[in-house]
Amino acid sequence: MKIKKTVNIIGTGFAGIETALFLASHGIKVHIFDRNYQNYKCDNLSCEFFGKNQKNVNFARDLLREELKLLSSKFVEVEEKFYKGGLIECGCIGSRLLEEGRKLIKNNQNIEVFDLNVKELDLDEINIVATGPHTDGELFDWLKKHYGSMRCNDGIYENPIVDNVEENLLYKKEGDESGDLYLPFTYEEYLDLVNRIVKARNDYLDLSGNKKITTGTNAIEKLVENGKDALKNQSLRICKLESFNERPYAVLRIKRVALGYELCGLSSSLPYILQDMIISSMKPFKNCKLIKEARVLQNYYINSPYVINQHLQSLKDERVFFAGGLIGLDGHLEAMASGLIAGYSVLAYIYGKQFKSLPYGTCVGSLMRKLICTNVSNTSPLLASYDIIEGYKNYENKDKFLQYTKESLTKFVEDYYGWNKI
Repeated sequence: MKIKKTVNIIGTGFAGIETALFLASHGIKVHIFDRNYQNYKCDNLSCEFFGKNQKNVNFARDLLREELKLLSSKFVEVEEKFYKGGLIECGCIGSRLLEEGRKLIKNNQNIEVFDLNVKELDLDEINIVATGPHTDGELFDWLKKHYGSMRCNDGIYENPIVDNVEENLLYKKEGDESGDLYLPFTYEEYLDLVNRIVKARNDYLDLSGNKKITTGTNAIEKLVENGKDALKNQSLRICKLESFNERPYAVLRIKRVALGYELCGLSSSLPYILQDMIISSMKPFKNCKLIKEARVLQNYYINSPYVINQHLQSLKDERVFFAGGLIGLDGHLEAMASGLIAGYSVLAYIYGKQFKSLPYGTCVGSLMRKLICTNVSNTSPLLASYDIIEGYKNYENKDKFLQYTKESLTKFVEDYYGWNKI
């Protein structure tokens, strides 16, 4: 059967953008499908993977960035401008980076974007699933049924954000330059808050017909199931406030953010109206508006060792490939790397060329091998770090290792298709 040189990509996150740009640069027609394509923003408000990693992780990520350039990544050039400009250390720029990537997609004549919700895969066509760890709806059900159970970790917690806060009812720590504010609770005030959360939880269960809360363990409606003091011990921990005339029973930290005030530790998956009732019961927030409700985003991954090979190709369906957070990766560079490898694999499949393994010891090669060898009981997403780079310990210093990486990846690119340049 002759293979049609059109590839479907589901998802326009970091992996989907990278794969689309790579394939389009080789004359492959790409159809991208993503629900709410125009309105999608980076899910994680804190964007943990931007600029908050330890030194050994930073080393690996710098290396990964260089390897993506050697592998002819189209998207990493944009990312590097953010990085060199110091913007990555400034906080959440995930949405901005995605916006730049989508501009490249929009202006590419080989890429067509469809703002549609894909419900299942057409296995007669080539598909790359890059929907991320929050895949939901009918596609999630189809993937679960077709490829088996998903592994899940506790999820990402987003706190509520409010405005119009009465700051005169809040406290500051002496000498604290962070600008954070604090709301101390007496025992009676704390007990009243817990009772309101319990009532909201019970109202939700009654209205929804559920028998139990299935959200993450750090959500307030889940914490109160563990006893009166669970919230105090987990989310509203006591801290010393010199300006408060007595020892508080619990303390809520309020962080100033661009949209207003983030109420740290009050993550929840309760409906907006119930969250609003809980928050407005506290005096400083009596007249506030809930700008952004709290969310608990469950992270789901395919069981990669049983679903894909090291080329990110499905073991069950040869025309299906996976990339991005859905395969068990964390971080934008890691997602881009998987998108690029999926692109190489799809290109080889289309032209009937032999799949080649990534060079041993490189960061991207180590990442892909670690991914498919990870015990499925480990639900933590994989992030590039010094510890997973298999070849580094064989070299005397960083410069020699970088030279090996450059030579091995250059040869990989040249040998993969027999072309001088990709």
